[in-house]
Amino acid sequence: MFKSFAAITAAVLVSANSISFADENDLFSQFSSSSVFKETTNSSVESRSSERITSAEDLRERLKTAGFDAKVAGSRIASCEKKLEPWTFPVLAILSEDEANVTIVLGLSTSADASEELPAEKLLNMMAASQKHAPALFAFHAERARTELSVTLPNVDLTGSKVRDEINRMSVLAKSTAEIWATVQQKQDATTTSQPESTQSLANAEVELNGQWSAAKTDKEAFAIEFKTGGTFNLVYINNGQQTKSSGQFAATQNSLTLTGSDGLKLEGKFTLTSATEFQLELQNSTVLTFKKS
Repeated sequence: MFKSFAAITAAVLVSANSISFADENDLFSQFSSSSVFKETTNSSVESRSSERITSAEDLRERLKTAGFDAKVAGSRIASCEKKLEPWTFPVLAILSEDEANVTIVLGLSTSADASEELPAEKLLNMMAASQKHAPALFAFHAERARTELSVTLPNVDLTGSKVRDEINRMSVLAKSTAEIWATVQQKQDATTTSQPESTQSLANAEVELNGQWSAAKTDKEAFAIEFKTGGTFNLVYINNGQQTKSSGQFAATQNSLTLTGSDGLKLEGKFTLTSATEFQLELQNSTVLTFKKS
């Protein structure tokens, strides 16, 4: 079982007192707080995005700040796409009429006939998944003639980063539950279009990961990792400007990534290589970290 994110962070912080890094040219001298956080702190739009959302244009700007190619799709709706190989999910951000909430919707499988009834077994499976993954909701939308995954968020301090993180979590959940909602044709198409990385060997995974990566969890908290040939890593954890360091061995498969530090650090999660320059690591508490290659 994965350890909780809090436990992982505690292990990283404790390790700082027991490790000495004598090499002045190591990874951590190459990363500054400004370089790790440049996505979240250099945007004037993001700095204002804690303001209340009141229009479709506001929704579009939040999605753009989050890195999506978004457009207005209705009086209270903005749309974009989220790609997580082998899937591409249409995304809607919908502002409630009282402006109290914003609902994020991922389109799953479509139906040629809106009046067509879903098999009882599929409906029951979707209901069970909704209970298991609440507040995420799996449902069939008759007007849009498709099954969907949705989450409703309060319209309070809803920044572009928060929207991006929620869409990332939802897409990972949708991919992991495809057996429930996907049609036979979708499953066949997904198998056909899967990237080579999804079936890569451990050796290939290590080759793909070699290099420096960073992920910002919030505007004050981030990780920077360097993966090296032979399965070793160096890691820096930054929180409120304070840096903590660790190093050790890593192991990557097509589904998981595990970092084992020489100081007792253990960081592991579900691993998804979304492109040659981006991967996602989902921890046990459903926190999704999106790492980008430097």
